[in-house]
Amino acid sequence: MSSASSAATSGGASVSNTQVFLRLLQMLRPYYGRIIVALILLIASTPGELFPAVVWRFVTDDIVLQRHGSTWLRAWFSFGGMIDGRFHLLLSSIAWLFAVYLLGEVLGTLETWMLNRIAQSFILEYRNIVYQKLQSQSLSYLQQQRIGDLMSRAMGDVDELKLFIINGIDSIISDGMLWVATVVILFTSDWRVSAASLWPMIGVFFLLRYFNRKIRPIYTAARERLGDVSNRLQENLSGIVVIKSFNREKEEGARFYDVTKNYYDQEIRGIN
Repeated sequence: MSSASSAATSGGASVSNTQVFLRLLQMLRPYYGRIIVALILLIASTPGELFPAVVWRFVTDDIVLQRHGSTWLRAWFSFGGMIDGRFHLLLSSIAWLFAVYLLGEVLGTLETWMLNRIAQSFILEYRNIVYQKLQSQSLSYLQQQRIGDLMSRAMGDVDELKLFIINGIDSIISDGMLWVATVVILFTSDWRVSAASLWPMIGVFFLLRYFNRKIRPIYTAARERLGDVSNRLQENLSGIVVIKSFNREKEEGARFYDVTKNYYDQEIRGIN
């Protein structure tokens, strides 16, 4: 807990994305062992997503068209020549397809379960760190902050961090491995076609950078509007007795609609 606490409390108010990521890695240090095991399971399950393409390539080239293009695939699916005949090779290919698929699903399920357990344990610790950090602030600081904003940081932002651990790490590594494997397979088939097909990726890279620069301020504003909603809801619920006593349900309902409409408009800007 001490390392996480120091990581959470160190640094200034403004930090770069790299500093935030390095701080997150430091706080995840107690979970490195389990994360490595989960990543090994992820790496082991990834070939299961590419294997169907290999199977159908063998079925098309070697069984249907009788081209015999890949000797190692034929040796694999025929168990070193023990199986012969188109029908038996087809059955062997389908059996391999289901076996590798089931193995990949089992490994992927274990990896997802482990990442979920890691994320839940980390968020339990981190949410309490955030609370202790807020509780240690001065009264003047707390009086200057809106309750809704503080609640949004302690609940919404922490939950976003949990989603990154569960889905972000998984997606970055698995998609990266699939991309590399696809490039390798394409280059082994025909390097000229592969090189030509990779050129558009340069344009996609710059488009993504442009998109991130444009979308980041929009979603930052959306988080602020969500703080407005949380703050208005907290104030109305804490003062519900006064609202009912003075028959101000319609007025407060209209005010709450305004802040939720602003949040909706900001989210729509992000979609458009």
